Amino acid sequence: MKTDVIRQLRRASRFLYQHRGLSRLSDSARRVAANFPLQIDLDDFDGDLHFRLHLDEHMGSQIFWRGSYSEPQTRLLTHLLKPHHTFIDIGANHGEFTLVAAKHLSQGRVFAFEPGDVIFPRLAHNVEANGFDNVTLVNLGLSDSPGSATFYEAETRANDGTYNRGVASLYPDEKRSRPSHTIELTTLDAFVEEHDLERLDLIKIDVEGAELAALQGAHQTLTRFRPHIIFELSQVTCQNAGYPMTRLLDELSAYGYVFLRIDDDRPGFALRALDATRLGLFQNVLAVPPRFLADT
Repeated sequence: MKTDVIRQLRRASRFLYQHRGLSRLSDSARRVAANFPLQIDLDDFDGDLHFRLHLDEHMGSQIFWRGSYSEPQTRLLTHLLKPHHTFIDIGANHGEFTLVAAKHLSQGRVFAFEPGDVIFPRLAHNVEANGFDNVTLVNLGLSDSPGSATFYEAETRANDGTYNRGVASLYPDEKRSRPSHTIELTTLDAFVEEHDLERLDLIKIDVEGAELAALQGAHQTLTRFRPHIIFELSQVTCQNAGYPMTRLLDELSAYGYVFLRIDDDRPGFALRALDATRLGLFQNVLAVPPRFLADT
């Protein structure tokens, strides 16, 4: 009965979120629902996909009440991907990007990396429930060298009342201070060689500060393929990992990439030039490879 009521409220919530002045009403409902650890199976994610989520979990709550968590980025994803492309999702979480990409890559491949011991089974369920046979799930983290490391998770609820397991990180801070488990690490270069990838068109990377190390372990891959890269640039997570945000931009600039900020422009996305001298506390970025610039 409780689930039926919440599903009815969801219909209204998704409408309200389309109107900026009314979204606070939906936020209030989402905050109350975060007190109920309900597992819900959607059948309309991205229109027609299965997605299992939990209302007390940050990403799941957003997807349930809003319809998506990263809509501007996933719309950009589908704009960039062609049916035969190869996509690598680094920090796949519950599978928002992985599922959208798999749906569109009818002749292509998705490789989804997720080292979290709680999240990985949920990712696997969402992929398997949709019957995608073009997705390879990888329960590893990526870094600049093989090895192992401790994963740190948040102990308390986020500001919206949910638990955010998606912010687990190799770099602890006052919010992410609880040692969760040890994860195994590899490099993207080693993975690409082991799996004999012949193309790589797009990477999405969101690994809470480990972006720099992961890209440093992908030198051969970036040199060979020059894929588009969608990534999160956060002052907090970069500082936790010991480098300024501009260091990450410098790493990719060495390969000839230029950068565009990904903004919400409902119902899609907008790309604007990124000014490295005026970075915000947080931004989503598209790194555009030189081969693409040469073609335009």
